[in-house]
Amino acid sequence: MQALKRTYLIDIGNSALKWAEATTPQNTGVITYGDMVMLAEQVRDFYRHQRPELIYACTVAHSVIASTVQQVCERTRIELLGSQREFNGAFHVVNRYDDYTKLGPDRWYAALGAVSKHPDENLLIVQMGTALTADSIICRGEGEYEYLGGRIAPGPTMMFKSLQQGTARLHVPSGTYQTFPQNSSDGISTGITDCVRGFISGGLEAVGEAAKPKLVITGGAAHYYEKAFERYFPGYLIEDNLVITGLSLRIRSENEE
Repeated sequence: MQALKRTYLIDIGNSALKWAEATTPQNTGVITYGDMVMLAEQVRDFYRHQRPELIYACTVAHSVIASTVQQVCERTRIELLGSQREFNGAFHVVNRYDDYTKLGPDRWYAALGAVSKHPDENLLIVQMGTALTADSIICRGEGEYEYLGGRIAPGPTMMFKSLQQGTARLHVPSGTYQTFPQNSSDGISTGITDCVRGFISGGLEAVGEAAKPKLVITGGAAHYYEKAFERYFPGYLIEDNLVITGLSLRIRSENEE
């Protein structure tokens, strides 16, 4: 544990950055930003207060975002961690992606984080960020898992923005889910919710009813859809910080070797 002192884990997204000290990954901080100036200021503040000596980062954000973080923390070694062919730690996960180096690392580490919280279960892990993803994990035996890959679609915010940018008469604020929407705002929100619901249902069907997968949802937009999830996916779970948890699992396993 001493080897991880002043070591930090960072999950860099397109609109938020989550961080935690490697020794206490359950205690996370969040930096939100709307532009690179705001990001640089927030990261500079983090750097000044935390004084990291080593950072392990996971990112699928735009390269400008990652480079901004690296420039601000130029005196600290930053290691960008990608996906793995397999994970050998507290449990074993084999990655079945065609080319594991092309798998978004946020999806891989979120999967590891979910497995650690739900041992010996089949899982569908849904991330609701800029992209909407649904990844399948099958338990093959005690402590043995396969990551089977998953679906990718535009996230709810991207769906909403694409309608605003691509149409002439749908520049309206977001609304609420209605059985029979009677204005454009509610119509868009209801339609996007239905898209998300169908996307998740497809992932659950792919894993198979007999497998009884547990649905685990994470990401910035997840809490916005809680009422719809409660209605259509009883027993689902919303869990935050799965990527940080997964990064911690990898770092700890490698430090124990």
